[in-house]
Amino acid sequence: MNIKQPGHWQGEAQPVGVFLGGNTDQDGLRLLDIHSSESPRQALDPDLIARAGEGVCAFLDRVRAAIVAYREGDAHPRFGFDALPCEDRRVLAEILGEGEVTIGIGLEPRFDACESVLPGLWRVRVVEPDGSIAQEWLEIGDLPDVVRAGAQALTRPGLVVPERAPEGAMNAMPVLGEIADRIGRRTAEQPNHVINFTLMPMTPVDTTLIVRTLGRAPFDATSRGFGSCKVHLTAHRGVWGVQYFNGMGKVILDTLEIGDVPVALLAAQDDFAESALRLGEILEAYRA
Repeated sequence: MNIKQPGHWQGEAQPVGVFLGGNTDQDGLRLLDIHSSESPRQALDPDLIARAGEGVCAFLDRVRAAIVAYREGDAHPRFGFDALPCEDRRVLAEILGEGEVTIGIGLEPRFDACESVLPGLWRVRVVEPDGSIAQEWLEIGDLPDVVRAGAQALTRPGLVVPERAPEGAMNAMPVLGEIADRIGRRTAEQPNHVINFTLMPMTPVDTTLIVRTLGRAPFDATSRGFGSCKVHLTAHRGVWGVQYFNGMGKVILDTLEIGDVPVALLAAQDDFAESALRLGEILEAYRA
């Protein structure tokens, strides 16, 4: 029997999952809203660009050229907003919209990254404690550089497994042993190792032990590209909690990944060709 502790979820019916349950020391961490995977992707509206000057088109021309040229493994091109008038920034924000992936990184200052409606084109903000935006830019890549850098800075290497299991534990110790082993053996070339909790018997004691041992880093992300998906970063480097939800907010797949940032958050090389095409279409519509 699969027994897990429920976690509080925005006042709705409580989903079940290892990283939504258990007693942790970070109960105050903000949970990002989950959207249904059936939500349509926001369409680009060519009429928006007509409300700004030629500077917006010139800016987006440079962005499109960089998207066309980008290849996996390249340095990520960045385009700062500092030289743009406020109205142009506002129109750009409307044009680019909000795409499938949103990431919050609890560094000081905080970083927020949101994929635009053009996959592989990210809007990144540096947010001061008072909520003001200290810096903002667009970045092209599978994921903004600050995400991997932040995940490195917020975590520690290795994993110390408890010497003995508390009474009532069933599978926590073998799982923690497997995690520790995979952390020690992983290389950058290997695909992520996935542990599936969905059908694994788990008592509340197991859940609490796993969550407390792994800890939580102040990092939360959601993705709608693979259905509704929520990604947590544990306090241990390269160890991620990944949960998939149905349209009712119920956990349908509860996993832990050991390795690089989970693929659910990444833009693929094919996405860049699509984004360059879509951006070219809206620029053509404006100039027609």
